[in-house]
Amino acid sequence: QLKTDVTELREQYHKEKLTKDVLSQEKHVLSDALSRSESYRAEIEVDLSKERSESATLRD
Repeated sequence: QLKTDVTELREQYHKEKLTKDVLSQEKHVLSDALSRSESYRAEIEVDLSKERSESATLRD
């Protein structure tokens, strides 16, 4: 019985560790995607600001 319990605990440990590793990898991927999205958004905001400035200059 003890051997069975140890085996089950070991299997559960490895399963949980695998789940943790997968979630950690997903977190890294999502963090990278968020970082790239924020950078792209900043670029778009700069472009939009330039366009608004040019548009205001043309109206003057």
